[in-house]
Amino acid sequence: PSPLLFGALIDWYCLIWKESGDGKRGNCWVYDTHNLIFWLCWVQVGLRLLSSLFYFLCWSHYPVRRPSRLDTPLIADAEPSECYSSTATTSLVNNDRNMTI
Repeated sequence: PSPLLFGALIDWYCLIWKESGDGKRGNCWVYDTHNLIFWLCWVQVGLRLLSSLFYFLCWSHYPVRRPSRLDTPLIADAEPSECYSSTATTSLVNNDRNMTI
């Protein structure tokens, strides 16, 4: 939407338009540069402030994720024999993938 907004703003501050033979409006020949520069700057600042506001609203309302027991590695609670059996199973699965038929 910003190209449409800035395009409309640029067209708004055109002072002299080129007109074709059938009366259609063509390109702009002269702009009110003082007001155009002023409003382009303030529209950009306003849009940046608006986007910053929405960013901080999302940041403040996003739920904080607290660590749970599921976040800890399962290997820490396992016995050494369980660790070896899981790695043996993993190696068998990986070998099955490498087999050609």
